[in-house]
Amino acid sequence: MESRHIFSRPQLVALSLVLILFAGGCSKEEAKQAKTAPVAQTADNSGTTAVPPANQSLLPPVKGDEPLPPNHPSLDALYEKDHQSADNGGAGAVHPKLDSTKVLSVVVPEGTKGHWKAVNLVITGPDGKERAVRAAIGGKIAAGAEGVQLHVMNFLPAYTSDFNTATSSSNEPTNPAVQVQLIKQGKVLAEGWVFQKLPDFNSFSSSLVKVRLVSAEPAK
Repeated sequence: MESRHIFSRPQLVALSLVLILFAGGCSKEEAKQAKTAPVAQTADNSGTTAVPPANQSLLPPVKGDEPLPPNHPSLDALYEKDHQSADNGGAGAVHPKLDSTKVLSVVVPEGTKGHWKAVNLVITGPDGKERAVRAAIGGKIAAGAEGVQLHVMNFLPAYTSDFNTATSSSNEPTNPAVQVQLIKQGKVLAEGWVFQKLPDFNSFSSSLVKVRLVSAEPAK
């Protein structure tokens, strides 16, 4: 029986050429896509770092003058919080900023009791005039304003605090502080601490009188 071919020889040759060209075109297109496609490498156990895609833009360099995000605390405030210290024996490291509305529990160590008898103060009255006064620890003196007295409650030669308790770390006057009350007719108008070497930490504040601690007198 005579076999019949669907395609003639010239048609088969032409079809073969078409298939070869098509296959070559696909290979070139795949190679082109592979060449232009981004390559993503991820870190593995060998320590290879990830390489970002070629079309991904890098972050701009940091200049140092960019604005802080909203609600971010100021850098000055953070710096002051982390670096509060004093040149006078490092008192600032154990000297937290006091809250004038909070009354601290005062503990006078046994080694300090009876070793100091008086303090020397400078008081500025409502008229702006300064006057030097001496006040016994535990005593009261006239504060300048009519009917107003200053009560010297406690003296700590080396003041230190944990925000709840105020005490003295030693009997050496490394951070002298005096606790005072402003009283009128038995009513406490103001109360707080006044520091000799670190007046910026004073918690005593009144519109009637200003108090500055000059020195303390040891008991003989």
